Amino acid sequence: MSQRYVISSGYFLDLQPFRDFVLSLQPGLQFPITADEPYIEEFLRAYDKWRFMLPRGAVPRVEPHWIDPERESKTVLETNNNIDRIFIVVRSVKYHGQHQLDRSDERNKALFQENERDRKVLDVLFHNIKVLKGTFDREVLEFGCMKEPEEACYEAMVSAD
Repeated sequence: MSQRYVISSGYFLDLQPFRDFVLSLQPGLQFPITADEPYIEEFLRAYDKWRFMLPRGAVPRVEPHWIDPERESKTVLETNNNIDRIFIVVRSVKYHGQHQLDRSDERNKALFQENERDRKVLDVLFHNIKVLKGTFDREVLEFGCMKEPEEACYEAMVSAD
């Protein structure tokens, strides 16, 4: 059986602002990051642990944006070199073909444009960050979309139950 995909829309941010954000939550987190130079994978795990402590849907899942999506290396030693950004997922649709990633195609316009629901998801995220006295600059976010394996969406829903 071939792998199925979705097109997820959300917010991209660079690695350093994501690290800074997760570190700003540290005083309120039960899962501290203690390594002197932790891999981005540790920050992703810390975010997920925080996310699963909250009511379902309180904050969106995050995914690494792989430099080479066909080679999604997940070994700790290679992770920092193969991830260029973090992606905050706010919505997903079924993947039908590469044409969906064409920004110039008017039919794909909604995938690439932020809407009111997206901003509300972000507002809830920022509210939950504020509760822990964390810091996160909205200005570092860039809206976009990416193709990802369908099971990533399913696993996130199951883990949140």
